Amino acid sequence: MIRALKRRTVVAAFLFAPLSGLVHADEATEYPNRVVKIVVGYEPGGAADVAARAVARQLSIIWKRSVIVENRPGADGMLAVIAVAKAAPDGYTLLSAPSNVWSIFPHVYPHAAVNAAHDLAPVGTIGIAPLAIAINPNAPYHTLPELVAYAKAHPGKVSFGTPGVASVHEMAGLKLMMLASVKMTEVPYKGAAPASEDLAGGRLDVLYATLPGIRPLAQAGKAKIIAVTSPVRVKEYPDVPSMSEFYPGWGDAFSTYHGIYAPARTAPQVINAINAALDKALQDKSVKDVLNANGMVPHPGSTADFRAFLDRNYKSFDQIFKQVGNLPAN
Repeated sequence: MIRALKRRTVVAAFLFAPLSGLVHADEATEYPNRVVKIVVGYEPGGAADVAARAVARQLSIIWKRSVIVENRPGADGMLAVIAVAKAAPDGYTLLSAPSNVWSIFPHVYPHAAVNAAHDLAPVGTIGIAPLAIAINPNAPYHTLPELVAYAKAHPGKVSFGTPGVASVHEMAGLKLMMLASVKMTEVPYKGAAPASEDLAGGRLDVLYATLPGIRPLAQAGKAKIIAVTSPVRVKEYPDVPSMSEFYPGWGDAFSTYHGIYAPARTAPQVINAINAALDKALQDKSVKDVLNANGMVPHPGSTADFRAFLDRNYKSFDQIFKQVGNLPAN
């Protein structure tokens, strides 16, 4: 298990860091001159994987070099984080991952071999994916205020599902309990599919899910979306309120920000080159269409802006962990 991993010091990396830094600086002007690999910590076919592949295809066109996607699922995505953090800091091994690797993983995996905030360098954002708060349509509540009132009247009786710990979904559930001063029971699942099945079957009361993931159930009348976690309403669901309408201090931390990361100590010139190409890729209609179909809003921006968001995100979740205590990893 990842929790049991010991932080190791790779002596060779420190010994050769100054020399490799010079090489990277020289190579930056001709980056990339060979195949670039983007590692994804989840199975093929999911939103994170599909988004990474859409971006990779466009980067291949922009750079006129092959950009491949490698899936390394396991430990909620932590195995991919470790693989990229330990890769050569030359810009040829990148990570495509949600923002929880930076803002949540250090709390859940305090003894992991790497820490994203120390061992990765943010490059840029791919897209923002708000979550849906969904309920079973046969529940005795039909709106978020009614859900909160019911939970207050029945402490611990309302269950909420998430696709596993160390996720933004879980943080959103914990944040609602804190803001509403209610107690609910979390049920972490090994993925979104079994959680959705239990919600539709009435075995789960509330589910935090991606919009594309919950859409089929909502269209079939087996789930009802009562709120979205973005600061504002989502244009595809204009009648569904945002959490900020109920809790003004909700903020932007509870939407998933998918982005690109490089190993720490990657030359700034290389990171800037990747960021510029990423921003250009996100302007392509085919990329926008893929992201929109998977519940993401394309979000180009500077490396500095991405890092600022991640640091702000970390502080938001740090407050939650200080109140609820560290959560065990799967």
